[in-house]
Amino acid sequence: MKSQTKKRIILLILSFLVFSFIAYESNTNADEATGGKEVIPLGEVDSLKVRIKFGAGRLDLTSGKEDFFEGDFQYENSILKPHINYKV
Repeated sequence: MKSQTKKRIILLILSFLVFSFIAYESNTNADEATGGKEVIPLGEVDSLKVRIKFGAGRLDLTSGKEDFFEGDFQYENSILKPHINYKV
């Protein structure tokens, strides 16, 4: 009976170590932010109608650039990657 208890304790400890390692690895990968840059040229457009949907974070808008849109993005998960759609 004591042999069975020792085996269960060892199995529990090994399971804990494996799950701890998996949790640590997934957490270190989440800390690495990915990003990108997007540029939409202005061309010969006189005016544009813009609709912005922005879920979370910080958004700075300025005017007077040579392009319609120029932005740098940083996000930690591909689900959070911004999608930019526009019509001229």
